[in-house]
Amino acid sequence: MSADLIEKPRSLLPEPMPAPRVSGALWEAFEATSRPHPDIGPPRAYSAPVQAEARAWLLPIQAAVRNPADEDRLPGWVAAVLLAVGHLEVGAFTAGTQREALQTFKFFPSAADVYEILAGPAVEIRMRLRTLERIASAPAREEG
Repeated sequence: MSADLIEKPRSLLPEPMPAPRVSGALWEAFEATSRPHPDIGPPRAYSAPVQAEARAWLLPIQAAVRNPADEDRLPGWVAAVLLAVGHLEVGAFTAGTQREALQTFKFFPSAADVYEILAGPAVEIRMRLRTLERIASAPAREEG
């Protein structure tokens, strides 16, 4: 095989096109899509110890419902729940919310069902945290 045959396919490739000129508004719109809102994107992942704690919180649900999931489906369900709630405060996984889940779910829940149980307490935690941060960052008052 000659060297000419190897080089010919490379010469058939099109030359790179120059970047098109676009309006400023179009460019800004394009830039906005490449930097989406910070809430868009993959949820932050819980650390391994927190994931283990969340699994321990979730597994009693399997025993409490009328239609428990097959053992081979359980790891996928746990992963889906962790993905659905991964942005919520870890403090929402309490004995109280677990009790509420066990009393609420008659049938095996979806990830969205579990999210509904945890979202309210997570918002309360977030609000308390923000209040404490505002108090801590306020300038000291002079007493006089």
